[in-house]
Amino acid sequence: APHIFFIVMHLFITMTLAILGNLLLVFVIIRGNKVARRRLSPVQLLLLHTCTADFLFAFFSLGTEIRLLAAWPIFPGPDFLCSVVHYAQMVPLYASPFLLVAISADRYQAICRPLDNFRQSRYRRPNCLAAVAWAAALLLSIPQLFVWSKWYQTLQSTAFYSEKKFY
Repeated sequence: APHIFFIVMHLFITMTLAILGNLLLVFVIIRGNKVARRRLSPVQLLLLHTCTADFLFAFFSLGTEIRLLAAWPIFPGPDFLCSVVHYAQMVPLYASPFLLVAISADRYQAICRPLDNFRQSRYRRPNCLAAVAWAAALLLSIPQLFVWSKWYQTLQSTAFYSEKKFY
């Protein structure tokens, strides 16, 4: 169908731009620190985590959507794989905004409480914030394992992606 082709092309272009943009940002951060011979700043560390979340989003969300649209209407795998795919799609979707909140919390701490940096390592806090963001994303994505499934509508013998019924 022509409309599926346009959707796939749109997703492919978006995925390509996301990957290239994040690769460029990672290159700039790492290259800049290598030239200046210094350690990553807390914000740069959190930005690298955000780039990782964006890479995962591009591959797991956009990439799998392209694959699923190419195989439409049949899901190319068993029922449990449908749930795992949706779980993998949600983790970076949650992680990215949580990491932006972590950057904001780190900047708040550095600007409003600058003397606290002397009491503890300035690199420990961003690592803890990133760990909390990723843990929250992994935890909040767990319902996707139980909500999504592949079910078949036997009368038309076509497959649909749907939410399980809880009633």
